[in-house]
Amino acid sequence: MVFLEGEDAPRLLQICGKRWTIEPPEPPQSPARSRIVFIATRQPVVTPFDPWRHFAPALAG
Repeated sequence: MVFLEGEDAPRLLQICGKRWTIEPPEPPQSPARSRIVFIATRQPVVTPFDPWRHFAPALAG
C-alpha cells in the first residue's frame, strides 16, 4: 500500500518484471502506513531494476 500526494486513500502497488499496476485496495484497508516489498534474484545478465522509471508515468500526472 502506498499513499500518493493528493489522494485521500492508499493505493495497492504491484510490480512484476516490467509490468506494474496501481489501484484501489480491496477492503479492509490496512493502517495508515506504506510498505514496499522487493523480491528479486541476482542474475548478472539482467538489467538492474530502476523503480523510478516504472513510477514516472503514474507520477507525471
